[in-house]
Amino acid sequence: MGSHRRLRGALLLSVAWGVALVACRSEEPPPAPHADDAPPRATSPDRVAPGALLEGEVVAFGFRAPQDMRLVARFHDAAHLEGRVKLADLEDYVRARVVTRHVEVTPHRSVFPNARIRGGDAQRIYRFEIVPKPPTVQLIIRDITPPPRTEGLSEEERWRRAGLTPDGKLLDPNELE
Repeated sequence: MGSHRRLRGALLLSVAWGVALVACRSEEPPPAPHADDAPPRATSPDRVAPGALLEGEVVAFGFRAPQDMRLVARFHDAAHLEGRVKLADLEDYVRARVVTRHVEVTPHRSVFPNARIRGGDAQRIYRFEIVPKPPTVQLIIRDITPPPRTEGLSEEERWRRAGLTPDGKLLDPNELE
């Protein structure tokens, strides 16, 4: 009788664990950081844990990169950084400075989807990817904030804002040049 009770308890526990995992995998954006939820600020090596990265001067989208990383490319919606840092140290560094519901970790990359930067614009949503490229590690930050929804537009106005006529032709053919 006791083994049935243990089996039933284990089954209930596994079902509860599965429900919790499914709940954590929702695609909802992360909660907005609070005003007092600022990123940690360590300015000298004697104030951080061993192996922890120090903040540097490079800032992308309000995210202050570690000292040992440099900005390789900057676009209007993405920033690529790289440096000779340990993968686990960079993951810990990013984890401490963003708010996200979950982190996807594989042998080839770590992804922080739908993340908000602590102390940054609470309306913006980013995707952080950490990719090992020996001897360096890359950090790719993408602004994935959806454009604001515009309500009440006629179909003709939607086409015009897309730069097209209602029959799908370009409004200004010279715009492609």
